[in-house]
Amino acid sequence: MGPQNEYLLRAAELSAMAQTETDPANKLEFENLARAAPNFLLQRLKFAVLKAPNQKVKYCYEQALHAEERAGQEQKDPERHRFWLDSQARWFALAASIEYEARLSDFLKEMRRYIKSPLCPTCDVPMRPKRIAQASDALFQFRYECAKCEAKKIA
Repeated sequence: MGPQNEYLLRAAELSAMAQTETDPANKLEFENLARAAPNFLLQRLKFAVLKAPNQKVKYCYEQALHAEERAGQEQKDPERHRFWLDSQARWFALAASIEYEARLSDFLKEMRRYIKSPLCPTCDVPMRPKRIAQASDALFQFRYECAKCEAKKIA
């Protein structure tokens, strides 16, 4: 087994241990180790990342690094030091927001592929989705409404 597979297997083991752990402190520790293992693998083996990083996110992290460097230079003036640390936090928050938006956008694109609009039984026009609700059996119910005749359907 190659080193790549060993690290990934170790990450999977740590993730499984985190899921079965009952002590919250140990569970958090296992989760952190499981998250760190793939990152360590990337740093150690230097192989390509599957998804190209978002340029906006990269820019935000570069600016956060710059703000951190400036905060280190402004040790004598506590107000300016605090300003640069706050600036760093804002850049990190913006990067997280952009990453979240990208993940949400990918999720919605994926959902659109699975949701096929039924045809209205009355006027044979594609119905538009109106609402998604979770049923008691953990499945989702899709509620549709016809734009032409306002007929409703639950799928």
